[in-house]
Amino acid sequence: MMISPPQWTARFTNDDVIGEDHLGVEGMAQSYQQHLVPGIISTTDHARYYSFYCWILYRYINQPDSPRTLAAFRGQYFKRHELAFMLSCYSHHRDRNYLGGLVGSGVNNHKARRIWESGDPITLDDHLDYFGHTQGGFGQYYRAVMQTMGLLADPESPRWIYRLTHRGEALAKAFAETIEATTYSQALAEQGELSSLTHDVATEYGQHACLCPEAMFQSADR
Repeated sequence: MMISPPQWTARFTNDDVIGEDHLGVEGMAQSYQQHLVPGIISTTDHARYYSFYCWILYRYINQPDSPRTLAAFRGQYFKRHELAFMLSCYSHHRDRNYLGGLVGSGVNNHKARRIWESGDPITLDDHLDYFGHTQGGFGQYYRAVMQTMGLLADPESPRWIYRLTHRGEALAKAFAETIEATTYSQALAEQGELSSLTHDVATEYGQHACLCPEAMFQSADR
């Protein structure tokens, strides 16, 4: 019996949109892949994303006034953290070798460059459209993989935030230890959230938190 390919009911009319997940099936594909080749992902070669996303969740869960709902985590809270991370990794490489595979940075980092050059300090809330998904790269690419790898557990109810396992919490704490001496980390500890980021603070943060092997070699989450 001949098996026909999927029949689309409409054609793509916008052919200038960039990205890897136009059909919205990347998370499902990564979940299936984990059953075939556990621990291997095809979206990136930057392992530090695992500890970084665990760290954002850990911060959110353990803040004294945290509502611990998924709704409050999505959007502004999450994107401020991911955008600051993206800009800091970009700053660590802007004057030397190109850093590829940086979530939200755009092709050849053009989006990161545009945001970086928008001012000093950079107002993070003016650029939260850097990524369409309300949970950024975590929601679109990594969450299913992290659950299969035993870093995340299902929430207690659909309204609540994802839970960290012991392994996930250990990674989160290791990332926190890696960046604890940075001005960025200290400002977060004092203010809870940051809505702006100076170039100096981003550059210092990037020296410790960057996805590259150079920064990873000196890190606790390695």
